[in-house]
Amino acid sequence: MSALVLLALHAAEFAAGPAPAAVNACTFLRETEITAVLGVPVAPGVRDDSGAVSGAPATSGTYSSTCFWKVAGAAGEQAAYTILNVMRWPAGHGDAHRFLQSFWDAARHGDIDRTPVPLKIADESLWWGDGVAVRKGDVSFGISVHLPAQRPHERQMEEKLARKIVSRL
Repeated sequence: MSALVLLALHAAEFAAGPAPAAVNACTFLRETEITAVLGVPVAPGVRDDSGAVSGAPATSGTYSSTCFWKVAGAAGEQAAYTILNVMRWPAGHGDAHRFLQSFWDAARHGDIDRTPVPLKIADESLWWGDGVAVRKGDVSFGISVHLPAQRPHERQMEEKLARKIVSRL
């Protein structure tokens, strides 16, 4: 399951209710920073927000924003990109934690190929095989790098980018 689909499914699973405060995923990383980590140039980020997310259970006030940076010149099966999904959850509800828990649950149910690996980034974090999920307070995010020529190094790139994002939360 692609990282974007997985992130969208888990975000939609948790939130419904009044309009939450917006967040813009494209403001958390600069193209130059991604280029420096990946070692190849990326195009400017393209924002695609889900906005106020609704679904079950009835938890109010979540906003989801996604930014997609395509590696310049990559196409077809060699398509390469970085994708970031940021979710601002209602204060004090613990839903940002539930987002990370959903990766453990997905592994247990066979929805993702690997058992998540705990990381030491912010309040809580993990690597799920196709990206890094992080929680800091009432904000959670998932960052994935798809760089076929550097597949063995994607996790390190994701962790490095995650730390940059955390510094801006």
